[in-house]
Amino acid sequence: MIEQKKTKDNEYTPGEIEDLYPEKFVSTDVVFKFIRPGARIFIGTGCGEPQYLTQALIKYVESHPKAFFDAELIHVVALGVAPYTDYRFQANFRCNAFFIGGNLRQGVNHGLADYTPVFLSEVPKLLGEGQLPIDMALIQTSPPDKHGNMSLGVSVDIVKAAIENADRTFSAGITTMGVGVGALAVAWKGPGKATAN
Repeated sequence: MIEQKKTKDNEYTPGEIEDLYPEKFVSTDVVFKFIRPGARIFIGTGCGEPQYLTQALIKYVESHPKAFFDAELIHVVALGVAPYTDYRFQANFRCNAFFIGGNLRQGVNHGLADYTPVFLSEVPKLLGEGQLPIDMALIQTSPPDKHGNMSLGVSVDIVKAAIENADRTFSAGITTMGVGVGALAVAWKGPGKATAN
């Protein structure tokens, strides 16, 4: 667990928050058991891509190769590592990006990922009207403050629309010291509900 000094705005360390609200924290193994064949999974994008959850997803598939298949991973643009476009995961994932970064270009060129051109301003409408339903959203946030509020951080783009319309949302909390380890996965259930029971 990462140590964090108490501040005026964040009176609890990540470990203390987990001790106070254990029902709101889940392991990544629990998170990924919710994925069903054919699920559509939104991954936070750009600077807000949840690298911890992305890497944990890959590790889960490596250790449970038949746990799910044909899942569609959607995002605006991936700036980090995009291991889900690797050939060995083609039965598990198919990435669909609205914009292509350098790390996805090769996957698209080799038919291992898709590119769907769309105006960024149109994506919330696609999500909100159910034309692009989201089964799960994996996002990055700040850890909860003393009131339970979290920030979506520097890359909000379509994240707000994704979490409002996803069946389930899981967040990896980021502290000023770096990424909180698996214990900082906070879960919301149901579209638009920011509670985690």
